[in-house]
Amino acid sequence: MGTINTNRYEVVDRILSDPRMPSSIQGVGFQWDGGQILSRIREKYPDYKYVQTESECGWGSFDWKAGEHTFGLINHYIGNGCEEYTFWNVILSDDGVSGWGWKQNSLIRVNSATGTFVYTPEYYAVKHYSHFVSPSSQLLGYYENNDAKTPVIIFADLQGKYTIIAGNFNEEKNDITIKLKGQYLNVTLKPHSFNTFIL
Repeated sequence: MGTINTNRYEVVDRILSDPRMPSSIQGVGFQWDGGQILSRIREKYPDYKYVQTESECGWGSFDWKAGEHTFGLINHYIGNGCEEYTFWNVILSDDGVSGWGWKQNSLIRVNSATGTFVYTPEYYAVKHYSHFVSPSSQLLGYYENNDAKTPVIIFADLQGKYTIIAGNFNEEKNDITIKLKGQYLNVTLKPHSFNTFIL
């Protein structure tokens, strides 16, 4: 149902609790401000599938800050039970003008004059999730604290392998400790870094 882009919980709750809601609706999509109420809605309506429908696409900066923002968003939406995370722009050229005329970011940036391309910081943010987490993995937990600027998410696959994805968006290094079944992962995250650990 839809792509919810409001943080007004009472509005979304009223729609989902309406007895006229068709039984054919099996999922709910969230984007932008809707992400702020995702955890509350999912707690009340656990039987729906949830998806993130539109990554916050930036303004054509293609910089590391945009990559960090996307990394944190993926952590938030996947950590709150979304099964999909969607991008409008996989590839844009030059200064990032989209097909509808807005300057935005993308995962790959093409130089139309030379025909060359570069992977943007957002590409690498996405790769930590899409490359290292298998479809059969189960979410074990996530940590989100916007003040700490250190998002962490943990998955386990069917073979018992753990994947820990962590970001450090601070100016200084950050030491973190994660406990998994009586074992500890003690690591130092470099400033402004994306990190994946396989155990």
